[in-house]
Amino acid sequence: MYKMRSRTNREEEDGLIYDAVDEEAAPLPPPRYFYLKRVGAALMVAVMVFACTRRDGNADEEPPAPPRIATPTLDTSLPHPHEWAPPHARLVHYIDLTRPPTPHQQMRLISRNKPVTASVRGNLGEASVVTNGLKNDWLKDRWQAAKNMQGAPIPGAHWLLVDLEATCVVERIDVEFESAFARDYQLKGRSKSGAWVSLAVGASAVESRPAKQRVLHRLASNSMAPVDQIKLDIARPATRWGTSVWELDVFGTCAG
Repeated sequence: MYKMRSRTNREEEDGLIYDAVDEEAAPLPPPRYFYLKRVGAALMVAVMVFACTRRDGNADEEPPAPPRIATPTLDTSLPHPHEWAPPHARLVHYIDLTRPPTPHQQMRLISRNKPVTASVRGNLGEASVVTNGLKNDWLKDRWQAAKNMQGAPIPGAHWLLVDLEATCVVERIDVEFESAFARDYQLKGRSKSGAWVSLAVGASAVESRPAKQRVLHRLASNSMAPVDQIKLDIARPATRWGTSVWELDVFGTCAG
């Protein structure tokens, strides 16, 4: 502590009393000491007020939200999960027609090289060409319900019938037409009882043109009933020529 000046020694001069200088007393502290002391005290008070205000303000706040967990993304290159289950255990019947079939779907092509019959012989290849996978020869690798090489249509409705030679659940059907395509048609399947079950109609097809003189229709089956034959019933062509088919591909799962 600083020692203040002593007031015990007094001097009287001209009737007035003055404090005598005490040689042993310590000098007074510089003025800035008191200024810094007051500033320090003010800062301490400010810190205490801020701490109390923050504590009281947080009392009414809600607890922080739990951390968000990223949702895993679906790899669209894989088949839909329902495709891994047997037909009787599937909960959802879903086929994405906006993209080409996945390798998994390609492996389940159940119509390749199956026997085919037709309502008419036509003027080009036999009906069996629509399941053999060949699409190179413009004259031999497609079936057409026409009566001459000018493509004049054979009057009336026509059909193609594919024998799957097994009991199968159909998931998707691809019909690849030549430029002489059709839109007014139905796809049916024959059930165990012999009744015909509607699988799809031409109006619901997703249409694309993968190459010149090729019109591809992709159709999702709307029935899970087991069938052993697929029938393409063509009511009338969409052009002035007789309906012409390059390929009729059926995808699904067969018993055994």
